[in-house]
Amino acid sequence: KVLAEEKIRSMGRRLETLSQTITELEKHPTAPAMPVKRLPLRHVLALPFDEDTTISHYTHRILSLFVQAHRMGLFASYPSGFLYEKKSKELLRYVFVQLTGTVPHDLTLPEPYRLFTLKAANYYYVQGQSHQIELASELFGKLPEAAGDCLFIETDLLKDNEVNKFELQLLQIS
Repeated sequence: KVLAEEKIRSMGRRLETLSQTITELEKHPTAPAMPVKRLPLRHVLALPFDEDTTISHYTHRILSLFVQAHRMGLFASYPSGFLYEKKSKELLRYVFVQLTGTVPHDLTLPEPYRLFTLKAANYYYVQGQSHQIELASELFGKLPEAAGDCLFIETDLLKDNEVNKFELQLLQIS
């Protein structure tokens, strides 16, 4: 019974995603088909990341983010991942952890830490078995939103029996 109920919930989520995709396609009939999902408001704590995206560099930065969040009385949790901020022709790279609970509006962070508020919105997304953030401009390049200032967010999806599953999301900021 529990497994059947979970399958029903999973199919409901897929149906919702499909409905949102159809709605988006009807709004932009010339845009390429790409799934869309509604994501809630999220706060992420980030550190610049300009090195090669190796697991040892990533793990070290993630640990630093958890420690800094704890020092500031914030609660860091998963998902974690990469966040690329595209402004004009500049691409700034970050590694992040998600913050849960209340995040003060007047929060002051020490350098080089940065807080991003990811608004509640419909996000285009792509899922895959490997990191795709380096290909974000190509994957989302035909979407009107990818032409302006935007954030590419890649999270690792930690689900039962699914190893190495990642989701790349697009959020327009201009």
